[in-house]
Amino acid sequence: MKGTLKYLGALAALALAVLVAAPVEAASFDVAFYELTEQMTFDGVTRTGAGALAGSAKAGTPLCPQVLVVFGAIPPGARCYVEATGRDTINAGTGAGALEASVQVAVQGDNPVDAPEFVVMTGHISGGLQVIDPQGRLIMIWGTFTPDTVFGAPAIVFGLGPTDFTGTVRTPFVRESNGQDRKPHRNERAFYLGDQGQLIRVHENETSLGRATARFELNF
Repeated sequence: MKGTLKYLGALAALALAVLVAAPVEAASFDVAFYELTEQMTFDGVTRTGAGALAGSAKAGTPLCPQVLVVFGAIPPGARCYVEATGRDTINAGTGAGALEASVQVAVQGDNPVDAPEFVVMTGHISGGLQVIDPQGRLIMIWGTFTPDTVFGAPAIVFGLGPTDFTGTVRTPFVRESNGQDRKPHRNERAFYLGDQGQLIRVHENETSLGRATARFELNF
């Protein structure tokens, strides 16, 4: 065991740490994922979506555990860069559905300029969802995050196990002065819908190639 931990520590030391800046509104979330791509199909009853997401997780949370600090993967107090490849289904009649995703925590590897790519932790998410806004701008989610590996070793070696979460998905929209939503022009500022119906402006770092992204907020 001692030899294994020494090896894992050396492996983690090869990666350069990254501190991901989070939007002001995202500061209170344990995790904020942003949907970078989505492929959607609809059969008349079920909407199915699949896509890639990226974002950040608070230090000390299940997606940014202290063990990553202990072995030098991230500095103390830094947020972790997180990525996910997910899929969800939504019943068009009830708004109820399910979600699942594979998750990776990455730090800077062999290119200090692009997004982090050196994977130091993996896991998966499974759970349910319920659309609560008629336009689909607000979706409640819940489920379990299960860590799979840390530095390539089983997560259980580090005492890590499944943890339940709750959260919200906020899809961006643009609103006319008359209160109606419409399709945005490219690079036009968009909003998220708050829990009390208030408008939350989408920040520049919540966009991808100039387009506003859906925000997935998780709390453990």
